[in-house]
Amino acid sequence: MLPNYIVKGEIMIEKIRIHVPERYEKELPLWEGSISYNQDFGSVVAYNFINGQQELSEFMIKVDELKIPYEIYSREYSFSKKEKEFAEALQLIIDGNADVSESEESLFHKCQFCGKIFRKMFREKVYVNRKYIQKYDLSISNPPNSEIFISHRLKTLLEENNIIGYSTAKIYDIKTKQEIEGYFNLQLEIGLGEVTQPTLVEQKGEKCLQCDTYDINLRKGLLYFEKKTWSNQDICYTKEIFGTSDAYRCAANREVIISQRLHKLLTTNKLRLFSVQPIFFV
Repeated sequence: MLPNYIVKGEIMIEKIRIHVPERYEKELPLWEGSISYNQDFGSVVAYNFINGQQELSEFMIKVDELKIPYEIYSREYSFSKKEKEFAEALQLIIDGNADVSESEESLFHKCQFCGKIFRKMFREKVYVNRKYIQKYDLSISNPPNSEIFISHRLKTLLEENNIIGYSTAKIYDIKTKQEIEGYFNLQLEIGLGEVTQPTLVEQKGEKCLQCDTYDINLRKGLLYFEKKTWSNQDICYTKEIFGTSDAYRCAANREVIISQRLHKLLTTNKLRLFSVQPIFFV
């Protein structure tokens, strides 16, 4: 049976999406699903549950009894305001859309040992669309670029509050090639080690001993780390890269982690278009 996740004695809400091959739908008439597509299973029926409820328990008993193959496709979590305020560190999800970003510098590194490609942590000179950047104090460009941008207002807040773990660079308009005054590229370094149990990950391919990447490294649960691997920076990247990093394509990125101190700074000053999810230290 799937475990319940508990945080400091409180049960968070965990939404689970389970994929079952479409040909088995008729054997599960008690549950309502929707047709979807999955690269591993082909056409599937997707079932949505909340972990810990009897409906999920009965569903799992049935698929096990009938030996129906299934995949836990995704997990989504809802945390209370109190849980977010209690967390020592949090994953930062940036919702401000900066549209495209470009640079003369390649976005990718290629490992000379295994041939995998993976995204650089930052590029020195980045071009963006002025009309998008000027809408937000905090924004991010379309993946796989995922370059982060901040306004002068946010830069000043970071400086005045001695936030550590970042640097900034000028950015330039994608059409005119002129500097966009009052906005900056936020550049981060690695400040947290690899995930540890009970983080749920799906890994394919051999881990390269030189670049520490798998062909596929998909996270399907909450993030757990050993506390000693955290540099105590207020904002940083994880060492681990999540997504696809094979020799032919790259759809992988590091997660952005912030301290509770930075989280409070952003919320107190009413920064918009971002969300957070607690991470956990073991």
